[in-house]
Amino acid sequence: MDNLNFYRPTEKESGPGAVLDIDVLRLILEALPRASLLQMSFLSFSIRDEATRELLKRPICIRGHLGVQRFCLGFAMQSENLKRLTYVHQLRLEDMDVWNDRLTLKDRDALIKVLRHCSGLKKLALHNCKHLMDHDPRFLPMVESMDSLTHLDVRMFGLNASLQLSSTVMDMRSSLVCLRLPHISAQALASLMDNLTAVQSRLEDLYLRLPQDFSLNPGVLVPSVRTLHLEITAYDRFPPLHNLQLVFPSVRELTVTIFHYEARIVDQILPSNHDLSIRRRTLAIITDPWKSLKVLRANPPVAYFLDVGFPVYHLDIGVYIPVTHGTLVAVVSRVRPRRLTLNLLSAPGYEIVATKPSILLFGSDSGPGGVAQVFLKMCTDSPDSTLIHNIEDRIRPLLAGSRVEYLHLLFTNIQWHLDLDIDELLRPRDTLRLVEADVDIVQVIDVEALARTVMELCRSIRTIAITVLSIGTSVWRIDTIGDTRRLVKLELYYGRQLMEREEQKCAEGWDDTERFS
Repeated sequence: MDNLNFYRPTEKESGPGAVLDIDVLRLILEALPRASLLQMSFLSFSIRDEATRELLKRPICIRGHLGVQRFCLGFAMQSENLKRLTYVHQLRLEDMDVWNDRLTLKDRDALIKVLRHCSGLKKLALHNCKHLMDHDPRFLPMVESMDSLTHLDVRMFGLNASLQLSSTVMDMRSSLVCLRLPHISAQALASLMDNLTAVQSRLEDLYLRLPQDFSLNPGVLVPSVRTLHLEITAYDRFPPLHNLQLVFPSVRELTVTIFHYEARIVDQILPSNHDLSIRRRTLAIITDPWKSLKVLRANPPVAYFLDVGFPVYHLDIGVYIPVTHGTLVAVVSRVRPRRLTLNLLSAPGYEIVATKPSILLFGSDSGPGGVAQVFLKMCTDSPDSTLIHNIEDRIRPLLAGSRVEYLHLLFTNIQWHLDLDIDELLRPRDTLRLVEADVDIVQVIDVEALARTVMELCRSIRTIAITVLSIGTSVWRIDTIGDTRRLVKLELYYGRQLMEREEQKCAEGWDDTERFS
């Protein structure tokens, strides 16, 4: 391997030994996990350079004082490695606020030096870094001067740092595509919103926590935002829906959460009569539906409070809570989604899905209708011999009599995986941690028997996909010949293609002219 030469297709082979196209090598390295890349770096100097390049292109997390010492003072301070920092595209600084783990001046100097050399940085996440922002006047100006930055994700508390952040966003040299801000004062947020379009005209993804005394100015226009995530402290603090529509006319995906929401406290699940009366008054002045809105993500009480009165393509309700079943039925009948995402927990109080009325059926102007695609994420306890029967018992009342055409079941033992979207869950990456218990699930669940049960429950279904995160995805096609239905398992490549075709077919049938006619 020491005699391995690299060349591009336009160059002639020279010297003894094997010849490998460097672009081919880079494609191979892109497919390898982090541990394999570290092993590859011992083969030769040439491969070490390419493996290091690939490692730096992947997401990097520097956590606390020890993280700064290991990466900034250890790896990055070597002269040859400082030059390689231009390959860093994604960086997350985390837990720089721990009271007994303050960064020393030497630590901060090393961190600033590293950031200066990350000229190609595109995504920067700052999680709990208030101490760093407050005590080092070089840090925020450094963020402002980053030319290539397109994603800024800030998560922390404290109004002092937040006031500095709002001015930092307005003074940034780069054009952001994605911006997530922590809890900031109403004054700072109002100033930012008034100037957001002028200073960040390319912004497409916006995540805001709305303070209690904040009022959205309907005269502000932010037409570039396509994905909007709002966190509120109470129902009566949510901006009127028609104001959101005026400020963000191009939003295709809306997510609304209450960050003081506690699912197990029934009194906090449903909005009060006072909240509903406020919502009815604001809805009375809405004249046109939000035609750009395609995806709505909210738990049933929040979605019910919003009272969206027009169809959406995709409804994501989060964790299914039996006590809110009636609320969910009302929401589905109002928004009439083609695709529904929901999470099922095996914890007490979450495992029973009510049979009637069904959350997958609704009426429409053209007659009875129903959800066409269901993505069901299930978080299980430690597997035992009765797990397969429990799963069948839980999905039977959900699917019986439905009009589902495509079902994707996903199993995991880690509850926070339920918060991720399907694309994030299925994307190969080193940062997605799995546990050995996930491997045990497949030893208990007979996925083919489960797929056969689904086929028998739902006469309309034609594609079934079952994913166990640490194992992979299995896909079946259902062939119908006369009155006979046959379950056909596909190879993974063809199964992926079938899944993509099902999603494309469902999306192509979503016609805005029919939605609002």
